[in-house]
Amino acid sequence: MKTKGFASWQVLIKKELLLAYRNKTVQISAGIIWVLFISAMACSYLNYQARYKQRLAANTLFRQQWEHQQRNPHDAGHFGTYLFKSVNLLNVFDAGIDDYTGNTYRVEAHIQHEMSSSEAENNDGAMRFGTLTLALILQLLVPLFLLFNTSTSITSERESGTLKMLQAQGLSNGKIIWTKVFANYLLIVSIVLPVFILLVTAVLYVPGSAYLLPRLCWILITFLLYFLLIALLGTIISTLSNHSGKALLSALCFWIFMSTISRR
Repeated sequence: MKTKGFASWQVLIKKELLLAYRNKTVQISAGIIWVLFISAMACSYLNYQARYKQRLAANTLFRQQWEHQQRNPHDAGHFGTYLFKSVNLLNVFDAGIDDYTGNTYRVEAHIQHEMSSSEAENNDGAMRFGTLTLALILQLLVPLFLLFNTSTSITSERESGTLKMLQAQGLSNGKIIWTKVFANYLLIVSIVLPVFILLVTAVLYVPGSAYLLPRLCWILITFLLYFLLIALLGTIISTLSNHSGKALLSALCFWIFMSTISRR
């Protein structure tokens, strides 16, 4: 009986994935997401290289100035120097709050300075919306795609009359709901997983970056759980809604609320 039940799960999930694969809207949306992934990865990597070279050159310059100054220790303390926040390969995934807090710190005797040279200081667009990164796409755009798919998964079955057919075949409401959840979850995982495979490959390939692998794995696990919750929420919205338009509106409202909270 368990084998038969598992086989029915496989058939239902396979059917959902085939329908999604044949859906032109899903294909176009997945293509747009991948174009954004490639653009964000290329821009972030070029930015990472530029920042790394700038910090290396600046550290070398200030180190030379410090070593060649002809001053006593007290004057040297007042002369001061600069420290630069280090960058690593995970900055390609997300720069964190570096763009807002600054990356340069001046060290001087008797004076406490603040971090300076933030990227968003003279960039109003970056201050308001942030830069296009892989993390931004995974955090905001992928959930929007997932919510749009799941929020109409049950209502479309109900409106087309196939929901009653599935129930007549002995499928419980819980089984139908979880089928929709796992099918859409597997769809989104198949879209985003190659991105993490590329990141893991880059971390293992770049010398001195292997220590970042545990952090990257935790990020991957967190996003996979995040997408599972979004898929479950979208399916619940679809179950409670009696019309696809109402379900889409509810999903969009939740996405706007979630985006506002997450970007604060």
